Amino acid sequence: MKPALITVLLACFAAVGCNRTPQEKAARFLRNGRELMARKDFSRASLQFKNAVWLLPKDAEAEYQLGLAYLGDGNVNAGLAAVFRATQLDPKYAAARVKLAELMARSGDTALAKE
Repeated sequence: MKPALITVLLACFAAVGCNRTPQEKAARFLRNGRELMARKDFSRASLQFKNAVWLLPKDAEAEYQLGLAYLGDGNVNAGLAAVFRATQLDPKYAAARVKLAELMARSGDTALAKE
């Protein structure tokens, strides 16, 4: 094959790959992040989830997963903030509400634990 033809074919494949919707791109970041979480690679997982949140800023699942990655990495403040944002984005999101309640109960603040 001629180098020019190869270049054109590569450009076409790249263009097709870039034509994904934000939802498709975010789903891919979420999937990659979950795989990294399973391997306990929390810092890289948080990058994947940040990308998903950037693409879909109103998606409670992406915020929640970002919070779990932060918590797994030992960043409790950022994890709590992300889980809280997830509950604000979707007040009926049970997993985020349960995790937020768990974090509040563990805080050692009795008033916060009662809430």
